[in-house]
Amino acid sequence: MIALKKTSGPRPLPRISVTKLGEYVGSRSAARRKTILVDQKYPKPFKTAIYNDCFDPLVGFFVDTSHDTAAVKAAILAIQSRTVTTETEEMRRQVNSQALDHLLKTAPSLPLDGIAFRKAPQSTKPLVIGGVEVSIRPELELVVTGKSGAVHYGLLKLYLSKSHPLTDEAGSYVATLVHSYASHRFTGPKSVDRKHCYVFDVFQEKLFVAPVNHTQRRKDINAACEEIASRWPSL
Repeated sequence: MIALKKTSGPRPLPRISVTKLGEYVGSRSAARRKTILVDQKYPKPFKTAIYNDCFDPLVGFFVDTSHDTAAVKAAILAIQSRTVTTETEEMRRQVNSQALDHLLKTAPSLPLDGIAFRKAPQSTKPLVIGGVEVSIRPELELVVTGKSGAVHYGLLKLYLSKSHPLTDEAGSYVATLVHSYASHRFTGPKSVDRKHCYVFDVFQEKLFVAPVNHTQRRKDINAACEEIASRWPSL
C-alpha cells in the first residue's frame, strides 16, 4: 500500500525521488528541471495516493508464484463495482482499473520464469549521491538461482503515472539507480544480477532494464545530484 504523504513545510535538505531524478537527468528543459526541484523541495501538504487501489494487486501478481491473472481480474471487477459520488473518485476508479488492465496485457511478455519475487521492505534508507538523498523504495526483491546453484538478487521498481510516462532516457537512468541501490542493498555488486534490476512503467506497458554500459550514466547522475545540492538553498 502506498502511504499518504504529509509534510509540514519545505524540505531543508536536498531530497528527490528516484523517478523524478531520472526525469531530471534526462530532461533538456531547464524550466522542467527547475519545476521538478521546486516540487520536491515544497511538496504539497497532503498528497492523495491515487493508485492505492491497484497497488496491492500489482505487487501480489508478482509475489504469487503462479502469477495467476485471475486475482488481477477480480481486483479490476471490485474496483469498477464501487459506488462513486465525485469526479475525483470516478477518476481514481478509472486509473486504477486501467493500471491493472495494462498489467494483464503486459504479463505474457514479462520475465517471470526462474525468478522468486518477494515484497521489499517499506522502510528503506535513501541512497545518498552528491549530497542529495535519493528515495528509491523498490516494491519487489528478486531472487534468481542460476544453473550452477549460485543465487543472485535484483529489484523491481513500479512506476505508476498515466500523465507522465517515462522517456527512454529517464527510464534508463532510473533503472541505473535501481541497480546502484541493489548493490548496496545486497552487500555488493557480485551478489546482484544487473539483468534483473527493473523499472516497470505500468501504463506504458514497458519494462526498463538496468543498462550494461552504466559508467557514463552514473557520472551524469552524480553531476546532476551535485547540481541539485548547489541549487537547493536558492529555490
